[in-house]
Amino acid sequence: MASLIDTQRKDTKKQLTGVANSSAQGMLQSRPFVMQSKNENQIQQHDLKTSLMQAERYGHHLDKIQPAGILADTAVQTKLGTKQLPKSNTAELPQAQDGIIQGVWVNYKNGKVGYDWGKDNKDSNRPSDNHVWMDDKEFVTFKNAGKRRPSNKWTDKTTGVNYYSDDGQNFFTDKEKKGKPVTFKDTSNLLDRRRSDRHGQKDPISLYDVTTYKDAKNREKTGDAMEHDHVTAGESMKHRVDKENNDSFEITDSKRKHSFKGNGIEKGKKWAYDNAPSIEIRGKDHPEGNDHQDYTPTWGKGRQYNEDTAIDNNQTSLKRKRPDMDAELPGVAFERDTDTMLNETHKLGRGKDDSLKQLGAYRYLYRRQIKLDNISPDSPAYKMTKGNPLANKNENGGVEYTYQPGKTQGQLLDSMFLQHSQKRLSTPLGIKNPP
Repeated sequence: MASLIDTQRKDTKKQLTGVANSSAQGMLQSRPFVMQSKNENQIQQHDLKTSLMQAERYGHHLDKIQPAGILADTAVQTKLGTKQLPKSNTAELPQAQDGIIQGVWVNYKNGKVGYDWGKDNKDSNRPSDNHVWMDDKEFVTFKNAGKRRPSNKWTDKTTGVNYYSDDGQNFFTDKEKKGKPVTFKDTSNLLDRRRSDRHGQKDPISLYDVTTYKDAKNREKTGDAMEHDHVTAGESMKHRVDKENNDSFEITDSKRKHSFKGNGIEKGKKWAYDNAPSIEIRGKDHPEGNDHQDYTPTWGKGRQYNEDTAIDNNQTSLKRKRPDMDAELPGVAFERDTDTMLNETHKLGRGKDDSLKQLGAYRYLYRRQIKLDNISPDSPAYKMTKGNPLANKNENGGVEYTYQPGKTQGQLLDSMFLQHSQKRLSTPLGIKNPP
């Protein structure tokens, strides 16, 4: 990453302005089934070079935007707008003016959110076809979804660098706030991502929370009418541990890793079931419907006993009951379950706010599964090409998965999340989806 730094002296004060420039998968074979330099007075206050390296990881294009003003021991004048962002991320945001950045172009890479900040959503400003526009409030709603911990995060939209502040006045570059604070003279381009609705992991479980199944059970409240849904299914996790212990996988996958970073083998099936990630969804007696029963492809024995078929790159066919097949192909199982849930519930018109929270939570769940090695995004891709995943066995249930040459499972999942983002972002927040 290149950076250009100019320094000037005026009236014994140092004034610093900076312009930073930053630029922000092949076919996997599947076999058959057999910133800146520091001033002396700023060393403990703000290491912008480190911060910009953080921004670079997220793919921010800093050559298209101007940096916001920062006050440390010296005064730094911003060239951006002067209208202040409200301190609550639920309030209305200012209209585009005087260089205020109004939103972000979002894309996906193995479920990780990459983003480029922009002043407007004109197609001419779209970085590429696989980006979708979110305004500030939509982005905060989406990014906070699924997470159970409180947050004091703010993002500088001119650089993509994150800061941490409880009061919206004193900002720190570290979550622990051990260093001296950085003060912004103008906060127009600081995005408030704080969460006043969360106080810690001991909070009761809430809709769309992502946590382990065991933790969700511990945090549930009697009568909350919600279910802790494994995605992929808990039964498939048990089958997978058996396959790992016995080395009995039938679908060859050179990218496969041991679940839970090997802990599944060591600690057994019950441990894997309890510690697998789950997402909180509407269940029996919920006033808005039973999403768990109605839209989960692994709900009940009628669906779990379906026999699904996978056809590999040599056109060899394997048929197994759903939990067993899901253990073989956890990535495609995750795509099937998530895509089905998002498609079916979107038809219900619960509004964009609910829809974005749901989408963001499933995206966060996907990232959790990757970090645990429960899903390998680099694995050869399979896609559901036939059948109804919600049909029961006595309804001729069972689906078919087909190998996708030259693709990875992660690419297909990223494409799925992008398509659902585009669908959800066509309606303003707070407005019901069109019927």
